[in-house]
Amino acid sequence: MSDRKWVCDASPVILLAKVRRADFLLSLPNQLVIPEGVEREIASGSADRPAARWLEQNTSHLEHPNVSLSPDVAAWNLGTGESSVLSWALQRRSWTVVLDDLAGRRCAKDLGLSVTGTLGVVLLAKEDGLIDEVAPIVKALTDVGLRASDTLVGAVLREAGETPA
Repeated sequence: MSDRKWVCDASPVILLAKVRRADFLLSLPNQLVIPEGVEREIASGSADRPAARWLEQNTSHLEHPNVSLSPDVAAWNLGTGESSVLSWALQRRSWTVVLDDLAGRRCAKDLGLSVTGTLGVVLLAKEDGLIDEVAPIVKALTDVGLRASDTLVGAVLREAGETPA
C-alpha cells in the first residue's frame, strides 16, 4: 500500500456507512481527515444516522480540523463541506480529495488536486484485497442514493475486471 492521505467530504462517508463499508475509509488511507464542516454536515442529517454513528464510533481515529476557506476555492461557490475539503488539500498537495459532487470534482481538477470518489474507494478496496468483487457494493451504493451514470458504473466494473451486467 502506498502512502495515502485523504481528506473526505460527506457523501462518501454517508454512502459507505449506509452500505456498511465506511471501514474502507479507515483501512485504505494512511491518514484520513474529515474537516469540521463536513463532520457538522454529517451529524446534522437525520437520514444519515449510519454515517453519524460511524463518526462517533471512530472519532479517536480521525482528524477534524477547522479549515480556512481558500479564496481559490471560494470563487467556485461550493457547499461548506466541499469547500473545506478542497481548501485543506490545496494547502497540502500530497493529499487526495475524496468527494462525489461534480462541481467539487471539477474545482479539484482545475486546481490540480488529486481526486477520487466513492466508487474509486471501492476499486481501491478490491485492489488492496479487502473485497473480492465491486459489483455488489456498487449496486448497494446506487440503491442507497449514489448517482452514477451507467457509463461510469460500466467503466468501474471493467476496471475491476468484472463484466458489467
